[in-house]
Parts: sequence; structure tokens; C-alpha cells
Amino acid sequence: MEPRENEDLRKALRDAAGGSAGSRGRRIYTALVKSKLHLQTSGPPEADGRVGFVAIRSPDGRTGLAAFTDIQSARVWKSEKGTHWAQVNATWLFEMALGAGFDVIVLNPPGPGMWEVERDEFEALSQGQVPDSEPRQDQLIRVEIAAPKQPIPAETLSYLKGTLSQRPEISAAYFVTIALGSRKPALCLALRLELPSESWTDFIQGLSELSDVPGLPDGFNVSPLSDEMLPGAEKFGLVVLRRA
Repeated sequence: MEPRENEDLRKALRDAAGGSAGSRGRRIYTALVKSKLHLQTSGPPEADGRVGFVAIRSPDGRTGLAAFTDIQSARVWKSEKGTHWAQVNATWLFEMALGAGFDVIVLNPPGPGMWEVERDEFEALSQGQVPDSEPRQDQLIRVEIAAPKQPIPAETLSYLKGTLSQRPEISAAYFVTIALGSRKPALCLALRLELPSESWTDFIQGLSELSDVPGLPDGFNVSPLSDEMLPGAEKFGLVVLRRA
């Protein structure tokens, strides 16, 4: 198994999920300036070592980059074969983003604990400093949970119930629609895991039986179901599995 990187930053992001920004935000930034982050690139490095980074754009027109604390989290975002990644110092990333005119850096999408770093904080972070201003509560990206927008075929539910029931680590599973921040809502299979949170990503990546689920040719996302998300899934979600 590949070693996990940036444990202090990963833990700060997990602990901040669903909580107040304030001092937790300062803890994130203190760990962030010491970190190296993974970014998706448009291809392998050129002969002179230069790479192009893949930008993201929100519906409100902001442009930015998605940055990841570790390669396992990056591959949850983009798991396709042939996807290229580069690892850079966080301070260099914010210096580059400032010069390139980006509006935002999003840390560890698409799961709970995502964090938006706004442009007015780039300069301090590029110098290895924690921004003077207190982080805003809205920097923790809002997660909205709703009922699935599309019908889920019976064959899909039957397959998933039979498959997931063989995994004792999964205590419940729901189909929901999740909207992360300003991103377009997407169908998601949310899994309640009886595991330490630091092992969630590895566990989900190991669910090879979810790579070819019948009845949903357009696919779906898979996300761990945190304590903060559980009430929404129970209220709005379509139950796939719920152990007694």
C-alpha cells in the first residue's frame, strides 16, 4: 500500500468537516504551508520539465485548481487510466496561482472536508505564512443532499444489496443526489463505513465490484457517509442496504 502523505493536513481537513472555520481554519493553513500537493496535469512533463495543470471552473465563473493531500484522494477525483499527476510545494502552488490569475484552490474534492482557499489568501500562503484574516465559515464547501433525480433500476438495487452485504465494514448504503458547493448535482452511492475515517478512501478504492454495476450506464460517484451527512441520507436517500 502506498504511504499516506500530509497526515497533519489531512487530519485538519477531516476534523474541520461540518464544524466551525475559525481556529480549525488556521490549523489547516499551518499544515498546508508545509505540504506538497498533487495536481492533475494535461500530460507528462515536456522535455524541459514543464507541465500544464488542468483547471476547474465553477458555474459562477470562478477558475481554479483542485489540489490533493495524497495520491489516493486524487484518484478518487480522477481514477481513469492515463490521468497524469504532479506533486508541488504548496507555497509554490499559491505563488503560481496568484500569477496565473486563478480565483480559488480547492483542497481534496469531492468528499467531506473539502476546503476552498480564496485568492485574497494566496499571497500570504505563497510566503509560507498563515493568512491574518480568520477563515470564513463558507470556506467549508456546502454539501447538499437530496433524493436521486433519476429512477434506480431494480436490477441495480438487487446487485448492490447482494454485493455490499458481503462487506461487513458497510453498515448502510443510500443512493442520493449530492451537490458540492457550486458544482452540478450528481448521483452518489453513499456508504456508512464502520472504519476509522483515515481508511475510508482506501476502502472505497478497493471496491472493485462497483466498477461495473448493471442498470446505470452513466455511472455514479461513491462517497463515505460522515456523521454530518447521515441525517440527510436517511431523510432523502433511497435505501440500498441498512443492517439491523
